[in-house]
Amino acid sequence: MKNKMLFFALASLIFFIDRCYSQEYTIIIGSERYPCTREFTFQGGSSFASMEGGLKVTIIKRNNSGYLKLSSHDFIMGSVYVFLTNGRTITCTERNIYRVNEKNIRLYDLTQRDIRELMDHRIDFIRYTARVFHGLESYTAKNQKESSDTDKKQESYYDTASAIRQLFGR
Repeated sequence: MKNKMLFFALASLIFFIDRCYSQEYTIIIGSERYPCTREFTFQGGSSFASMEGGLKVTIIKRNNSGYLKLSSHDFIMGSVYVFLTNGRTITCTERNIYRVNEKNIRLYDLTQRDIRELMDHRIDFIRYTARVFHGLESYTAKNQKESSDTDKKQESYYDTASAIRQLFGR
């Protein structure tokens, strides 16, 4: 009986640890719920976006393809260019816009090919165009953690490829 209780306690602890470390993120678009990566904060962009914390980046799973979700205080417009560490560029076409709590949220389609590339190579930086007071400006947001988010043992960038592989179960 003592062994059964010990086994049950150990199994419960492993289940609890597994739930803590394999946290799942979801997002609701319309009435549909989709799994997604956690939100990454890329540094740079306009001076306003930088003051407000940078460009927020999330990858959303939709079957074998997905969406790139960008959130910023900038009014992002048009196509977005995602530069990967292997030198490849993914051009994302605009899908829709949502405005929530004074933040602009844009969704961009990602094809199966794009997802495969994103699983193999992390995002290095993202170029986008935003409407500013005097017209349109192009900005670059770099995959770089804030210095307060890193220590000497951690990388200074987000491992987006690993997060996307985990999201797509590969």
